[in-house]
Amino acid sequence: APKRHCAEDDSSAEAGCAHTRAESPANDCFDAPWMPGTDLQYLKNLQKLNPQYNPHLKYVSYRTLLVSFIIDFCEDLKLQHVTVHRALNYLDRLLSKRPDVSRQSYQLVATACIFVAAKFEEQPNNVPTLSVFAKANIAGLEKKQQLIEAERVLLESLQWNALSATHLHFSHCYINKGVLCKTDTIDSKPASKQDLRVIHKYIEFLAKLCLQDYPLLKYEQALVSAAAVAVARGACRIDNVWPAELAAMVGYSKEDIQPCYDRINSLFRDSPPGEKPSGDKSAATSAPS
Repeated sequence: APKRHCAEDDSSAEAGCAHTRAESPANDCFDAPWMPGTDLQYLKNLQKLNPQYNPHLKYVSYRTLLVSFIIDFCEDLKLQHVTVHRALNYLDRLLSKRPDVSRQSYQLVATACIFVAAKFEEQPNNVPTLSVFAKANIAGLEKKQQLIEAERVLLESLQWNALSATHLHFSHCYINKGVLCKTDTIDSKPASKQDLRVIHKYIEFLAKLCLQDYPLLKYEQALVSAAAVAVARGACRIDNVWPAELAAMVGYSKEDIQPCYDRINSLFRDSPPGEKPSGDKSAATSAPS
């Protein structure tokens, strides 16, 4: 059965917690049966929980290091990419509300964010135990009780609402709903369902690339993800990277996504060629058209 992105019991419908479920893709798009979806409006409603962009916060100058720490640690633990995104969302929310957290405690609270995120996103047998974290070389973590206390601080700062709507949650929702139209062409030739897997790889790559870019918090994550879909389609040489079908599906016009598209496209062009997904044919186009 599809997983839920929340931990409440069966009464969660009254609590406002939507079950993750597959949606039928638009009739004019190729479906992605491997990708379970979540109701798009439900995710958009959760965006009110996301942190506000504030470059003056103390932790922002250390954020790049913290993102690398979360990515590397999650890779070592063989956790999913969506766990990384949820953990960073928690960290941004915590440190934007608690500027009193000392720099020496940043790795510790980042670890607590991974711990809670894994409980939401991973299968139970893949959630790291306290002992696993205690054995890791984490600054500020010497005893298990310290991680338990950091988890409490995190959950209190979230007001015990650990639901989350990240860039990657929206990406997976869009992939499920359809990001390759049956009318799409690549170099003037009809696109095929096989091209969908390639677009998926680019979307996942761009989601990871965007993690390091703090200014993207200026935008709704639904819009950031939509812009990344357009960049991914451009990287695959799709002739019209933002057709009317996709604009209607996600609720953003090409004018809406243009500033965010330009930023993500620049990040993509500047990324090392060896890190890009295999099959890269070109840099994305300069404007969604």
